[in-house]
Amino acid sequence: MSIFHKWLFFKGAKKRNPSIFGHFEALKTSEHLDRESLVQLNEQRLQKICVYAFEHSEFYKSRFLDAGFDPISNWSLEAFRKLAITTKRNLIDS
Repeated sequence: MSIFHKWLFFKGAKKRNPSIFGHFEALKTSEHLDRESLVQLNEQRLQKICVYAFEHSEFYKSRFLDAGFDPISNWSLEAFRKLAITTKRNLIDS
């Protein structure tokens, strides 16, 4: 691949998805983490997703509250594991 093609690819990637290089850097740094650090990083990311769902989705907010799970003030992986699995039928029925 020529230098021009590499330049063109990166220019296009930055225009189409500017955050992709930040994600790539995060992947490169997490690649060398030990298991404990990787588990902790994944738990932080899961908490962030749960907080986002809790704040932006009435479906997940009611589901979390019905199960007694509050990802903002009382986060724990054990409490998350007790949540019922969301199925396609749950989403259709809501």
